[in-house]
Amino acid sequence: MGRINPSAKESDVFSTELSQNGKPFTYSQPICQLYKDAMIHGKIYGQAVAFVIIAVNLILKALIIALIQWVREDTLSQQLASITNGVFIAQFFNTGFLLLLVNANITEHEPSEVT
Repeated sequence: MGRINPSAKESDVFSTELSQNGKPFTYSQPICQLYKDAMIHGKIYGQAVAFVIIAVNLILKALIIALIQWVREDTLSQQLASITNGVFIAQFFNTGFLLLLVNANITEHEPSEVT
């Protein structure tokens, strides 16, 4: 069981676990406030990543359409097929594959400077 820290205020929240120096952990804010702040930051970062992905997908789509039209395929059907395939591949890698790489736990693999 943790010991009481005599220098702590009444509003401080204590943990029953001891820190490495044998004193109880003291939080300057209530645990619920820390949890709420972490949840809000997590949601904000998640939404920011979603909006960045959408923006990059829109930019990639416009760029690919412009490049395919510049190439000038022989028929309109070939041009539309090239646009569809190009946009699909670009959005697949931007949305799925990059998120997979970002969220992957690769700390156990070489090179260790990257991870």
